[in-house]
Amino acid sequence: MTWSRQKGGVTAVALVAVGLAVGLFGQTVYNDSHNEQMYVTAGYLVAQGKRLYQDFAFVQMPYVPLLYAPFFRLTGGYFLLTAKLINYAWTGLTALLLYMAGRRWTRDSLFSLTLVVVFLSNYYITRATMEASNYTLPMALSLLGGLLMAGAYRRGAIQSGRLLLAGVALGGAIGGKLYYASLVVPCGLLTLLYPRQAAGWTRLRWGALPLAVGLAVGLGPVWYYLLRDPDRFLFNNLGYHTTNTLWRVQSGFLEDASLWGKLSIARDVLANSNVLPLVLWLALAGWLLLDRWPEMPRGDGRERLTLPVAVAGLMALTATVTAFTPSPLFPQYFAMPVPFLLLTLAALQGQLLPSQQGILRRLALVVAAISVLIILPRHTGALHNALDPEKAWSGVAAHDIAYAIRGHLVQAGHLDGEASPKVATLSPVYAIEARLDIYPELATGSFVYRIGDLLSPAERERYLATSLSTLHQLLDSDPPAAILITEEGELETPLLEYAQSRGYEPAAQFSVGQLFIR
Repeated sequence: MTWSRQKGGVTAVALVAVGLAVGLFGQTVYNDSHNEQMYVTAGYLVAQGKRLYQDFAFVQMPYVPLLYAPFFRLTGGYFLLTAKLINYAWTGLTALLLYMAGRRWTRDSLFSLTLVVVFLSNYYITRATMEASNYTLPMALSLLGGLLMAGAYRRGAIQSGRLLLAGVALGGAIGGKLYYASLVVPCGLLTLLYPRQAAGWTRLRWGALPLAVGLAVGLGPVWYYLLRDPDRFLFNNLGYHTTNTLWRVQSGFLEDASLWGKLSIARDVLANSNVLPLVLWLALAGWLLLDRWPEMPRGDGRERLTLPVAVAGLMALTATVTAFTPSPLFPQYFAMPVPFLLLTLAALQGQLLPSQQGILRRLALVVAAISVLIILPRHTGALHNALDPEKAWSGVAAHDIAYAIRGHLVQAGHLDGEASPKVATLSPVYAIEARLDIYPELATGSFVYRIGDLLSPAERERYLATSLSTLHQLLDSDPPAAILITEEGELETPLLEYAQSRGYEPAAQFSVGQLFIR
């Protein structure tokens, strides 16, 4: 390929990547999810000085609300929009890391940009990015940890500082989402195996130990919450999820969670048009590396060349298996292995002969074209959303609805005193956006509330929970000024019945639901 054609190709692919980034931005600011209610509310409450797990429940690891809180203090409003932008920024960082890894390992800007295009056009990445929750933070930090791991061995020497930082990054990923802890296994294993010419004690002292220390540092806030109140921490991060699975089984919301059921889902995911081309690309790259294997330098040279493949490949395999472990499975879970699969492709590309690289470069462009064509209809509609914040951005809409609710409370005389009136709702973002008070027992939205009847009264008190059958007792003890019924279906029936039985009057109908005021 001539220099002018190469430059033209790079420019074209870069423009496609920018277009995809804008489309993904449009998806992010337009779409909303009931999952966001818990994450944004937790960030707001932490920003207000409330204690995570002790003053309100939060059924995930702590890092996302801890990250949101300072930004919420800084903005002073538009909390949902702020959270969405932070979420999008983590995806942008992941794309940047993929490009930098590709450039470092392949010296090929076109191939590296193609990796970014495939990443940004992946359906599972889109699903993870457009929801302000805890998918993109650990995705970026774990990828950073993998890159630091891959660069920690040079000329047979162990770069302990890099392994320390890799541990910190992995700890940050785990602090965002617990199941990223599985990635410690391949990383720890590699520190015990590399470099092969070093003594076992040397690998342990200068490899595994720095990684472990970094991991402990990265998990610093997690240790704080665990040691301060182990019972509440373990319930929110483990016990809740076990009980929630039981609730799903009893409610009929859980698909076949057996091994055969998981294998059936794996077959469907593999046949997905966003995944199958990627798998075929990986298979061809692996075959080409095996074809070149006899010609590669032996000993330290071969080890140095193939280490990035080992790091990326083992992390990709572990992430893929991990993505299938939760029950039930949702599309955004499968975002976890995508960066590592692409990182593996970059590592493989860097080990091939120029003629082999040319084959994979052309295949990469084909896969990118397929991915773009698949996602294009979704992103095309989102381009208009990105340019229309007043009408199309869900974060702006939530802010406006919240202040409309506040206005109705002012008209009803509920904001005359110093105390802020309480709003009872399973969608607390529409209250906190206008700095209205909520019930700590409903801070997670529908999550803890829906399993409340599977907990004992003592457990509900201990874990700051209520339930469908006990909600009226909570509200009678401290009646709300307003009740907002949104889109949680049967879960909101007790809330609606309470409003109707206690004389609350319909005050307004919003796009997200109906407001009742006392």
